[in-house]
Amino acid sequence: MSKPPQDWKDWAFHFRKMVPGNVEVTRHHDESDTNHLDILTGVNNEGVVAATIGIMDFDQSRNPDQPINAEILMDVRGESLFISNILATIGFYVIKNGWKIAPGVIFEEMLGIYLPQSPTQHVIFLPPFQWKIGMTKVELSSKIVYPLLAIPITNAERDLVYQQGVQALEEHWTTTNCDVLNWNRKGKT
Repeated sequence: MSKPPQDWKDWAFHFRKMVPGNVEVTRHHDESDTNHLDILTGVNNEGVVAATIGIMDFDQSRNPDQPINAEILMDVRGESLFISNILATIGFYVIKNGWKIAPGVIFEEMLGIYLPQSPTQHVIFLPPFQWKIGMTKVELSSKIVYPLLAIPITNAERDLVYQQGVQALEEHWTTTNCDVLNWNRKGKT
């Protein structure tokens, strides 16, 4: 096993500083066991927060002259035995298949493998809102990382974004006082 890059270590240290509770790192392998992705997981009384380590090495920009480094966060109210697995699956689509993440992008059917009964089967990427400062732009040793929060959404919420845009979904969440960290919400619009 090779030594992780300094930026990865910086990101892990920053995550530990921002997420209270017990934090651990787990290595996930793809089905062919040829690729791996490390996931940080922090558990506290509120729930579980997880983050990828290494997505920052895959440019998320659509303009090669202006690279964008990102990492993916997930947050759930209460317990989730599968948060790191779900996040690893999302991460593998980025590093293996070249899927791009950006605010407002939706990855469909990401929770179904692990939580088939969940009403929230898709994820939308948005800037993290849980931290007043420190998680929207993170300066590391040699890069700046822009973390994005993968929020599970329902079919109705996905359809609202496709029909009216991300702002309509965010307004709906605000007016209904929706707890987006509750993955079991019904999310009717």
